Amino acid sequence: GCQTITVTNPLTTTGTAGTAFSQTFTQTGAVGGATFTINTGTLPTGLTLSTAGVLSGTPTQTGSFPITVNITDGNGCTGTSITYTLLINSATILVDLKLFLQGYYTIGGFMQPVLNNEQVPLSLATETDTIIVALHHPTTFVLIDSMKAVLLTNGTISISFLQPAGSYFISIRHRNTIQTWSANAIIFSSSTPLYDFSMAANKAFLSNQVQVEPGVWAFFTGDLNQDEFIDPFDFANFDTDSQNGVNGVYVASDFNGDGFVDPFDFQVFDRNSQNGVSSLHP
Repeated sequence: GCQTITVTNPLTTTGTAGTAFSQTFTQTGAVGGATFTINTGTLPTGLTLSTAGVLSGTPTQTGSFPITVNITDGNGCTGTSITYTLLINSATILVDLKLFLQGYYTIGGFMQPVLNNEQVPLSLATETDTIIVALHHPTTFVLIDSMKAVLLTNGTISISFLQPAGSYFISIRHRNTIQTWSANAIIFSSSTPLYDFSMAANKAFLSNQVQVEPGVWAFFTGDLNQDEFIDPFDFANFDTDSQNGVNGVYVASDFNGDGFVDPFDFQVFDRNSQNGVSSLHP
């Protein structure tokens, strides 16, 4: 006769998308070895259940996955099915960066409090400006996710993305700055170390940065029309705002971020335009 076969695992287990998962079903009462199969339900993509009862892999889907597991022993005896729920949570990775924007840089590792200077309501003296941080696939470079966040005057910014841990290129966009990418794909997780663009030119793709102080590097300023080139096509908007004496207004043409659009802004743009600065990325 058949003995009672019991699966002794908890009824619910939690995993995280993009993170390796392993759960072994254990049992009592099976004779001559046990074989595990799924009777009903569908596993999240990336996970498989072996006949030995090991549920493993790296899930790529999120959600709640109820499954019914059957067990059969070597005598052909079938145990009581177990209804088991696997919860796969969204993955969160931390993008922790340090970078400077050339025109806004002042001295000693700080930038202008541009939002304050341009009289943006509710802005703080520790804030420089909003940037867009994007994640790209490490080999195809396809855009995966992007978020806006405020860059602080000390060049730091931290953003949490609901994406699985792994390797990503980072790109940074800003309203008057050349789009700049990380030199290589970076391995990100929920506790990623700081990636510091400012410490060396080669932290950016093809070293596309400018030295603003000994040992301090920054992204090139001047791309007003955001076509990835700093050239005469960017000049028209600056010239109009400068001629009109724009001040205390949130405008990209304030290249040095002091709150005034005037000839003092022209210097950084002119130098980069004369040098034919453009964005460099995969």
